[in-house]
Amino acid sequence: MQGSALISCAILFSSMAQAGFTDGLVDGNYGVIRAHGTLTESACRLDMRSADQSVSLGNIATGKLQNPGDTGNLVPVALYLHDCLRTSSANRDVKGNLTWSASQPAASFTFTGIEDIANPQLIKTHGVEGIGLRIKDALRNNVTLGQRGKPLLITPASHVVIYYIAPERTHNNLRAGSYFATVNFRLNYD
Repeated sequence: MQGSALISCAILFSSMAQAGFTDGLVDGNYGVIRAHGTLTESACRLDMRSADQSVSLGNIATGKLQNPGDTGNLVPVALYLHDCLRTSSANRDVKGNLTWSASQPAASFTFTGIEDIANPQLIKTHGVEGIGLRIKDALRNNVTLGQRGKPLLITPASHVVIYYIAPERTHNNLRAGSYFATVNFRLNYD
């Protein structure tokens, strides 16, 4: 009985509040907006400065790239992240190796692009022949194109991941000139 009285009282006050709002108002001129939503924890996201970058690899002489596998200077590329949660992570790479932390999130990147015909581990360059672009991780290990990279622990204070790009000689004959290439990447956050 006491519960029924409470419900009746709530309905009465709710009706009175609505009646008070509409007293003296012309029908058809006023309405009500009921808003609702959910606030959730957010995953790491890529900073817009990182999403579309132009990187100069500088000038390299053909004399420095005499043999297949010879490389130019490694040029760092910074990928900035936002809103990375301070959380535990336990992620495995494609080889089954575990990256684990009790307090740092982990993320990985997948790099893709048009593969060089002479060496499919390199990104094809346009405008020259005999070189492709090699991508390396922060430890200067080769990145396998099209394959999810090793999970990296993200430091909550800095939120930056460094990769490197360098021109690398292929088996094809060298033809000098200006060149460009497009490297696509995807942030994988688990």
